[in-house]
Amino acid sequence: MSAAPQANLEWTLDNGNYPRTQNNGKFFDREDFDLNAPIYLGSGLEVDATAHFAARESAQNSIDAFKDCLFQSTVQPVAPCHIKVRYVTLTGKDKKKFLSDLGVDPQDLLKHYKGLPEEKDREKVLDKALKRLADFSKPLYLLYIEEETASGMYHSKNKKVSPSKLYAATLDINESDKDDTAGGSYGQGKTALLAASRLQLNVVYTEYGWHEAPGHKHAAALLGFCSWPAHELGEKEYTGYSYVCDDASGNAPVPYRDDAARALAKKMGFERDQAKPGSAVLIVDPAFSYAEFEKALLASWWPALLAGTVKISISESTGFSTNPTYKGLDPRTGVLQKALAGFCAAYDAMKASPATEHGIGTLGLVEHDLFDPAKPVTVAFVAKMRQIGLVVEYQKVTNARVSDGKAVCGCFQADAAADRLLRRTENKGHTRWGTGQKRDSEGTQKAEAVQTRIREQVLEFVGNIRQQQATPSKVSSVLSRILEKFSNNPGAGARGTDKPPKNPRSSAPASASDLVNILSTKETSDSFSLTFEALRDDPVKVAFCYVQDNKALGSSKDVKDIAIEIVDDAGTPVPASGGASYSLKKGKRYTAKTSSSATTLVKDIIKLSLDAGWQVTES
Repeated sequence: MSAAPQANLEWTLDNGNYPRTQNNGKFFDREDFDLNAPIYLGSGLEVDATAHFAARESAQNSIDAFKDCLFQSTVQPVAPCHIKVRYVTLTGKDKKKFLSDLGVDPQDLLKHYKGLPEEKDREKVLDKALKRLADFSKPLYLLYIEEETASGMYHSKNKKVSPSKLYAATLDINESDKDDTAGGSYGQGKTALLAASRLQLNVVYTEYGWHEAPGHKHAAALLGFCSWPAHELGEKEYTGYSYVCDDASGNAPVPYRDDAARALAKKMGFERDQAKPGSAVLIVDPAFSYAEFEKALLASWWPALLAGTVKISISESTGFSTNPTYKGLDPRTGVLQKALAGFCAAYDAMKASPATEHGIGTLGLVEHDLFDPAKPVTVAFVAKMRQIGLVVEYQKVTNARVSDGKAVCGCFQADAAADRLLRRTENKGHTRWGTGQKRDSEGTQKAEAVQTRIREQVLEFVGNIRQQQATPSKVSSVLSRILEKFSNNPGAGARGTDKPPKNPRSSAPASASDLVNILSTKETSDSFSLTFEALRDDPVKVAFCYVQDNKALGSSKDVKDIAIEIVDDAGTPVPASGGASYSLKKGKRYTAKTSSSATTLVKDIIKLSLDAGWQVTES
């Protein structure tokens, strides 16, 4: 690898070749961003919107790059998309050397700052940032967001070979080359990353060799860009744009490429594997702390982290570490564990639930402990997310108070058909459905239908809880009536004899006498199990059922099956064929148990004393 060239931040003259800048920090001022809404569930979500937008846009860009159709078909990367985040603090000589390697002279920035127009454009944030930058005893913070493997921002002068995703991702405000399946498509996410820097200065480094045509050598690029208001200095007029690039004299800046890009990336502290495709962005002097960014990533991406759509690792260090220590973000155990616990439980319930309605999505609801039981609430919050795993917003449902010390949490995921329509209706910050500039009647109707359906189901859920609280010891025989036709033997009850129920539910038929011999049933705090002996070699169907609506007697649609797992006496799983049919051996002993994916539902069954029981029928 050849030696790195000396980088230099070059200001562009206003000669008609470049557009004048806009104030990037103002793009999202009217987004009504409110991911802080459900703080009643726990402390910690109070994070500045700048950190939220940076967390949302950076991860969304990486996931979109990982899911790039051409990249997927050509490289076939192993999921999930992995994002590494580093927060580095530099002082003294380390800070001075870094700025030199970056090509930034603090005195030059101060000189251009004095040429900015007066009044609102000459903001105090930039003033303080520049004074701190010029004082080498004050710390300089750097935020690196690096992809492990993704498509990269391929760039070429030859557009037939490679249209410039690098330009699209850094320079072309309000333009996007993403398709309808991508997470972002307004072309304004790049402004969120610029606004994340107090200096409005970012550097992008990208590897994209997989995309190049045979004989076309360009495979890496590095481009730094800064965006200030247009201004005058002396007798010269400047656009406000400045670049760390190979050449800024033409109509567009020419990035450093290949060996020069890689050498500069190494000098500037980038650590991503240069042998793998993908991109990295450096935010110079981020407007938020490491702790805030960690919370912001969790607040927006916890569904994707639970689903495994994305893996995010973070680290913090003073100075550049030769071997940084990363920790993986986990919504169930991380810094927002208490704040997100209810929503994680709702996510589990959602995954175990059937679709809410075709063309809308799936909703999971749970009753969860308040972070502060002394502060009762009368509203429920439902996290509404896209299939990509991004929380778009938290829908508030009023008049949803349940018992003291409890609150209702929900998680909704749009299905594939609704997802495409709803995304069209989002605002440019992707924080609302039904209010975006790309409004269309079909999408708006879908957004309204989702909102209405969520409210209806939350209020129904709350109503059922209130009814159970009003008659906690009432014994219903709904399940027995509904399942009578499945069995000629009343069998054992849902709870069996291992643990007497506090509020006994109905005894539901467990089996037909000529199929299996019931040995025992058992209930724990989060599962039910049934131990039995097979009396025939014939395949049987085994299911654990409960009744959700005890008003609709005799209607089979009210029986909700819960996924189960069956093992033999040796602990070997018994595979299920279509329709939950299991092939058993006569004389062998088996145990059926509700699966881990149904834990939240099982807890609700126990807590609400719903009718529940085992069902064994001929296959």
